[in-house]
Amino acid sequence: MYYFDYAGYSIAFICDENTYRPKGEQIEVYAPELVLDAALCSILTVEKFNLSPLKHAAIEEYSDGDEYVIFLRNGLNLYYLSNGEQGFFLAKIISQHEPSRILVRKTMASAR
Repeated sequence: MYYFDYAGYSIAFICDENTYRPKGEQIEVYAPELVLDAALCSILTVEKFNLSPLKHAAIEEYSDGDEYVIFLRNGLNLYYLSNGEQGFFLAKIISQHEPSRILVRKTMASAR
């Protein structure tokens, strides 16, 4: 596993032990107010996501009140956590992982 730290977030790559090629990626946002990357800033909240061009790539959305999850057509999964009255803030983005999607579908009510 390889980690790269940036202002307000980190990126992790999980690599295959034999080929050393990435088999999974994850971005964790730990301080949204510090994020400088324009692409991440454009989706830091669910409200910003809904105004972004990525909104058209959303294929499923789920929420349980504390967490809001968006599945994108390209396989990425976006996880937002509630920050009370301030809404939902991006917590992590993971690469395509069908078991995660199945778990979300089973445990969360549809937000649509």
